Amino acid sequence: MRFAATIEISPETGARVDAQPGGPGPAIRQLMEQFRPDSCWVALDRRALFVVADFPGEKDIAAFMAFVSARFETYPEMTPVVDVREFGAISRHIAETVHGGDQKAR
Repeated sequence: MRFAATIEISPETGARVDAQPGGPGPAIRQLMEQFRPDSCWVALDRRALFVVADFPGEKDIAAFMAFVSARFETYPEMTPVVDVREFGAISRHIAETVHGGDQKAR
């Protein structure tokens, strides 16, 4: 399942990470190599990283959480997401399952 994860760290943790050799670079590089996200963005207004990645199973989600918490002293906020091109089929499934095939909400 694909998730959009937000990793936001405190200023204190950011200062500690910045003081390590290479700053946040080595931890971010390891995250990229280990979890191979579809995309990764860095906030310019605060210490936050945004990652979209596909996790094959529960063990992978747990490993990601453990990685983030061990290196950045925070838990990722994870939201399940789907490519917009796939949403039509999901929307039809929802209409059939939740609304009994009736396209109008009851």
